[in-house]
Amino acid sequence: MKCFILKLYGKINYFRRLLYRKGIFKSVKSKKFIISIGNITMGGSGKTPFSIYLAKLLESEGLNVVVLTRGYGRKKRGVTVIKNSYSNFSWDDVGDEPLLLSKSLKNIPVVVSKDRVEGLNIIEKENFTAEVFILDDGFQYLKLRRDIDIVLVDATNPFFYDENIGCKLIREPVESLNSADILVITKLNMANKNKELENLIVDFKNPIFNADIKINGIYDFKNVKIDKFSPVSVNLISAIGNNFQFEKLVKSLGIDINKKYFFRDHYIYKKEEIENIIKDRGEDEFFLTTEKDFVKLLEIVPEEFRNIFYYLKIEIDVKDEEKLKKYILDRLKTVKSNNKKF
Repeated sequence: MKCFILKLYGKINYFRRLLYRKGIFKSVKSKKFIISIGNITMGGSGKTPFSIYLAKLLESEGLNVVVLTRGYGRKKRGVTVIKNSYSNFSWDDVGDEPLLLSKSLKNIPVVVSKDRVEGLNIIEKENFTAEVFILDDGFQYLKLRRDIDIVLVDATNPFFYDENIGCKLIREPVESLNSADILVITKLNMANKNKELENLIVDFKNPIFNADIKINGIYDFKNVKIDKFSPVSVNLISAIGNNFQFEKLVKSLGIDINKKYFFRDHYIYKKEEIENIIKDRGEDEFFLTTEKDFVKLLEIVPEEFRNIFYYLKIEIDVKDEEKLKKYILDRLKTVKSNNKKF
């Protein structure tokens, strides 16, 4: 039954894309340069780390960048703009991914809105000197037209096949990838050879870039990087798209894992639940989580226990970065030139 619903959902999204392409559904064209980052699966392919990577890359070229994101799981409605002060916001208000984006992008505004068009309009009215908008998780958000569509594919599980239910967890059919301008194959350093992925690469006619997941380091809950992390054992806590990849990264550091507390993506932790997990730990045991979970756990882990909590920070390492940068800057130059003609 679940597989039937997923396939139906995918076909609806594909049909919806066709309606936009034929002009039956209208999309909004902004004067700003829009780059969408997304995927076709329901699992974690590295969209948020890639959004952080790309925002920093473009900022290093002297461009004024803004990130537009939905804020999945937040309780607050409307548009929220985070700039220079992520610590003034709760993940309840903006969501875990926007808080992580803002934490990582110190000088780049992060606009949180279910309606990304409304968020963009508000930024334009406030006279932000933005030149480039990054639409985080935007491949299915067709209401806003984009100048570049970047789609990420997880090399470890390209179409997120779930053995428990016996089908692929995809948002729309693989044919939708033909709408992408760029494919980025992520987590190559964690993957085995995959025939489906090889066929996809052969069939895709636009540029393809490869990217690895790189461990930046382990940090304490005061955001201080730990030079030598050598506990007797750790307990893992995570609620991300692929918890088992987090486990794999931790094991790659030679760290012994005791217990694993894995939850679904965007899970809302309860204070009592975390307190019970802390009580259940063994002597000299520490907790290791993801950076995305850190922004949530920081609010509910009792202060007296924060010294036993740490998080793993990861980054995207794109191969042939200069080629990717040139592609984007050339497209930006072309769009700016065309806009001047009207």
